[in-house]
Amino acid sequence: STNPTSANAASPSICLGGNTNISVSGGFLGTGASWKWYLGGCGNGQSIGTGATINVNPTQTTTFYVRAEGDCGTTNCASVQVVVNPPSVGGVLAENRTICSGSNSGLLSLTGNTGTVQRWESSTTSAVAGFSSISNTAGLTSFTSGALTQDTWFRVVVKSGVCAEANSNAIKITVQQPISNNTIAADQTICSGYAPNSLTGSTPSGGSGSYSYQWKWKTTGSFTNISAATNKDYAPGSLIQTAYFQRIV
Repeated sequence: STNPTSANAASPSICLGGNTNISVSGGFLGTGASWKWYLGGCGNGQSIGTGATINVNPTQTTTFYVRAEGDCGTTNCASVQVVVNPPSVGGVLAENRTICSGSNSGLLSLTGNTGTVQRWESSTTSAVAGFSSISNTAGLTSFTSGALTQDTWFRVVVKSGVCAEANSNAIKITVQQPISNNTIAADQTICSGYAPNSLTGSTPSGGSGSYSYQWKWKTTGSFTNISAATNKDYAPGSLIQTAYFQRIV
């Protein structure tokens, strides 16, 4: 027999749980000889099969050795390494957030992933549909969006070697619109010592839809809070001078 020139793998890298064929190239088998495969060493390792091609399914990166063995002795070994990649794990993004319209997402960070980040994705549809790639995010484990004006979901796509891609969880950035329709009615003229009619406030819109109120007043200078005046409407007491009122939502 003559020495093999090389050994090769149909898939030099596999995902854990996968398999590949490994083959010997070159060389010549003499009388009664066959190709013998080993792992752990050339000839002194574990014998795992015979033939020009065998199938292997290692659970970790492994080097395999092959040589001719027969009536006329043995040849030198050729070797081939099969790299075993752990399955992709998408990892975890932190909790959902709520922001005001026009703000960015704040810093989003990925933890617990196995593999490299292929891209970040966003969707304005749902946590499971409508995702599209965000440019220039490959390799990033942290990301801050631009200004957002509607509810948006983010997730990360991770890939470990040749293993299939895996997604992180999707988190939702809830975008609240600015508060609007905050008005009170109306200017009044009264006699000194009398109480004006109740001041009626509109029902606001925007924000979360759940509102708290604080009424303020002044006669001169700056507005100050009115104690316990935290309802949508407000009924002032009697006044002896011109006063101004406002409502904070």
